[in-house]
Amino acid sequence: MHVALLGSSHHTAPVRLRERIAVAAADLPLLLRDLRAALPEFAILSTCNRTELYGAAESLAALDAGLAEAWAALLSHLHAGEQATGPYRCTDVDAARHLMRVAAGLDAAALGETQVLGQVRAAYGAAQAAGTTGKALHALFSRALAAGKRVHRETALAQTAVSHASAAVELARKIFGDLSTRHALLVGAGDTAALAATHLHAAGLASLTVCSRTRARAEALATRFQGHVAAADDLGAAVGRANIIVSATSAKGYVLTEPAIRAGRASRGGEPLLLVDMAVPRDIEPAAGDLPGVFLYNIDDLRQVVAANLKARAREAQRAERVVVQEAAGFGEWLMSLDVVPAIRALRDKVEAIRQQELRETLARLPGLQPRERQAIEAMSAAIAGKILNEPTLRLKELAAGPGARDAAAVLCELFRLQPEGQSG
Repeated sequence: MHVALLGSSHHTAPVRLRERIAVAAADLPLLLRDLRAALPEFAILSTCNRTELYGAAESLAALDAGLAEAWAALLSHLHAGEQATGPYRCTDVDAARHLMRVAAGLDAAALGETQVLGQVRAAYGAAQAAGTTGKALHALFSRALAAGKRVHRETALAQTAVSHASAAVELARKIFGDLSTRHALLVGAGDTAALAATHLHAAGLASLTVCSRTRARAEALATRFQGHVAAADDLGAAVGRANIIVSATSAKGYVLTEPAIRAGRASRGGEPLLLVDMAVPRDIEPAAGDLPGVFLYNIDDLRQVVAANLKARAREAQRAERVVVQEAAGFGEWLMSLDVVPAIRALRDKVEAIRQQELRETLARLPGLQPRERQAIEAMSAAIAGKILNEPTLRLKELAAGPGARDAAAVLCELFRLQPEGQSG
């Protein structure tokens, strides 16, 4: 049995091509059914950063042909020359190692990304629902998911912030600890502000208020996160109610001045205030950071936090890679055993059939034997057969974990004219 993959990712293709071959979740069931004729086992993993086809078959040649057919169907709507590079290909243990690295976040655009583990799980679930998985892909995806979980559990790969927005939340946690009683004010409602809102909301804030010059955008963003809207002329009052202020506008001057921050602080006593300026040009007057109890971070400060965390993730990635190597080796041993175990079973069945035939003929020529004598002859024949089989069985099991397993199984079948179950001549 072999497994293999063909794929294209952020490593090999620009987004303008990746988006053309991406498969939407709603389209996945139909596409799996359409392509199932190409291979006995088939799955599709499609995310914003990759589209990969996974297959399994007894013959590597048939597997390659089936994946190539499926890949061609996936690319059929592209214009000539649009696919600048061919897909990458991995087989057997290399394919397992690749999928495990993907599931663990080691192959992500942002090292340690956790979302991809759920995407791998969804791809496996869709293939199961479509009836396109068998024992090989079941083992492959199950072990990949297990590897991803081990990496999350045993390493700190995904526990540090690697985006400006997540770095802002990390800083907030360092200052306030639990954020469930804290209130955040978001100044701006563009893409940067929306990403900040996503991370702040996920951190479990008590409330989120959005203030923008465009009220409709502020309302839309606040609605997404069950937040509130503050009118632009009510910004001063909103500052006074906030523990955390994130500003991300396209204004050309300071949106939040030092006097405005000082006035807002007057009603909060000595309670800390975190200011995160994600705008260029800056939104918050730098002098505000000199006020007692005020912590001001700009985009460069956030970049330093992200850079330090990326170094930490790189160290954790080494530990994560060791987990992947262990899990991939386990899958490789299992895959090799698929070739060895049927050969061992076929050899034992043949030897047992010969033993039974010879035993019947021998006992037929000795009709005067007592029951105890017949039992002794039968036990002796079973012991001889067992001892003959013992050494080749142990040796084949040892070879099952190595690259020579398939060759050894093939030689055994040739020598004894064996036909393992599930294989045709």
